[in-house]
Amino acid sequence: MLQHPQARCAGASPHLSWGEAQSMPEVIEEPKIDLHLSGTLAGSHAFAMTTVADDVMDAARWAQTGPDLSVVVGDPGIGKTEALRRYTLDAPNAWIATMSAEGEKPLAALEEICGVLGVTPAGSPSAVRRIIIRRVRDTGGCILIDEAQHLSTEALDTLRTIHDDAGIGLVLCGNARLWERVCLLSQLRSRVGRRVTLGKPGRQDVGVLASALGVEGRGEIDFLYTISQHPGGLRCVVKTVRLAVAYAGGDASLITKQHLGVAWANLSMGDVS
Repeated sequence: MLQHPQARCAGASPHLSWGEAQSMPEVIEEPKIDLHLSGTLAGSHAFAMTTVADDVMDAARWAQTGPDLSVVVGDPGIGKTEALRRYTLDAPNAWIATMSAEGEKPLAALEEICGVLGVTPAGSPSAVRRIIIRRVRDTGGCILIDEAQHLSTEALDTLRTIHDDAGIGLVLCGNARLWERVCLLSQLRSRVGRRVTLGKPGRQDVGVLASALGVEGRGEIDFLYTISQHPGGLRCVVKTVRLAVAYAGGDASLITKQHLGVAWANLSMGDVS
């Protein structure tokens, strides 16, 4: 069971009036979710063409058409990854590779790229780099690197040589630390043809996403906008709506600020300010 949000935190959300907060049920039953049907919940397959998504995809198009190098920088949870994934669905010969802290060295990064290209890495980093170049040269393609902030400067420079030698587009996408690392490499920095810096989600983006999730009420969208300004951005919005829909019996059209308030209080451990 989940408690009324006011039982979990000092104050109600600024978007819930005192009367509304008081009218919320003191206890809401935790919904029993059929895992076989969980894919039908709001947000499972929703994609919203927000301004963030449009900016990210435009940077990718620029890189692939050039071919050129684009750098996309923004906080976690604002929709960068979903936009990159969507781009690869629509564009021919576009591949997305996601880096991790374990893959900061050149060989690990190259192996990750080989995985999405469907080729087998073998030998030294230089040998694997040549395998990748042979695979992508003359394809008019684009390699999109997500979570690129994890890459060392050495790994970033290795990717720069693939961009140069294969003549394909390259997109580096990550948080602010990525741009700091790019600026440490003059050869890489001078090749950047498009830089996109993304801020916090705007009300328009929250409205577009909410609509894609089946939420249309103005009060509910205002509440979701407040949530979007927290760390995690639009990702928090999606997770809150999904949980709220479960509380509303699986119908997004029935959710209210009360459902959203309880869902957010559960996800944020009571931080609804």
